[in-house]
Amino acid sequence: MNDAVYVSLNDLARRTGLPRGWLRAEALAGRLPNLRVGRRLVFDYRAVLTALASRHGQEGHFGGTGSTASPRHDPPEHTGGSP
Repeated sequence: MNDAVYVSLNDLARRTGLPRGWLRAEALAGRLPNLRVGRRLVFDYRAVLTALASRHGQEGHFGGTGSTASPRHDPPEHTGGSP
């Protein structure tokens, strides 16, 4: 039995607190598990949480209830200038 909970990109951004554009870029680059349904990206919520946790070495840190840590981890901003 498949217990997957599939969510839209907007719902995933809301649930994780991560920027929609960053999630989309990561999915299109193959770094976040996703399915294409026509032109839409759809995500298995638990698979994404597992992928994010393994990337950051902080299992259980993103989304879900009862977490005391902030789920927001914005990627570094690139201004296009020299560092």
